[in-house]
Amino acid sequence: MAHAAVTTSTEAAAILREVWDSQFSLDPVEEAVFAPLVSQPNGTQRIGKKLHLRKLKTMTVQDATASTTLVADNLTYNTNTEVEVTLTPAGFYSGIELNPDTLEQIIDDGEAIAGWRKQLMASLTEKLDEELGELAQSASLTETGASLTEALWQAALAKLARNAKNKFKIGKTPYNFVIHPDRLANALGIAAIREYQIRGSKGSAVDATLVGYGTNIEETAKVFTSAGTNFCPLFLKDAWAIGWNQKPKNMPVQQDGLVERFIVYTSLLWRSGTTTASCPATSRSKRVEGGAAVCRLA
Repeated sequence: MAHAAVTTSTEAAAILREVWDSQFSLDPVEEAVFAPLVSQPNGTQRIGKKLHLRKLKTMTVQDATASTTLVADNLTYNTNTEVEVTLTPAGFYSGIELNPDTLEQIIDDGEAIAGWRKQLMASLTEKLDEELGELAQSASLTETGASLTEALWQAALAKLARNAKNKFKIGKTPYNFVIHPDRLANALGIAAIREYQIRGSKGSAVDATLVGYGTNIEETAKVFTSAGTNFCPLFLKDAWAIGWNQKPKNMPVQQDGLVERFIVYTSLLWRSGTTTASCPATSRSKRVEGGAAVCRLA
């Protein structure tokens, strides 16, 4: 005897309920990594049309025994042509435009708008880090290898130390090492970056010191990458600069006819325009000469 069962696709289709999650999940985004690690110009609330970063050059020393009479006319004085880096601001925005029927029919529109605003701000954060990460491509101090090794990292750190001079003291001056996530496994395999040295004996004070020479290691996919090569920078905070006219901001909702526009906006600078010979245009906002080195990992 044949049986006729009620199926979900036919007989019961009109009475079955569909349940929706009461919350909106957000796609993952890259957090701000570069922006918090670079310096901001002293004494500037806003940078206006153009920002000038001033820099005093080093002095030379003369041998006092080379002259028999040390009167003023016989002395050699420093006559440096001082330098500056000028930076011109740029603006970025991200927005979404919503028709009224979209807001009406989505029902829980308040939560949707809050989620969209978060994603708009996140997209701006990612863009700023992407632009800052590009500074690494113009660094003059580089070490190149097929993978991140302890020897490669130490060689890049040695170049930073040599060229940053008194701006860097090994183990005392903190510096940043930003790597691509694809290189994280290699970085975690470097014992000097992840391990501590414990000194002391039972009953006496114990001192725990990180072996990584003051390394602050961060990871982000916004590390500049070209043709499969990751430019992973080591840099002092003062090596790069960022200035603001407007920090990332949610603008007031804009009504245009029946649609509503939600926009986030920022105005900032991070690159140089005209510069002097000692700070080439390709270095963009470099402030400390030699304050950055790059591991180029193909």
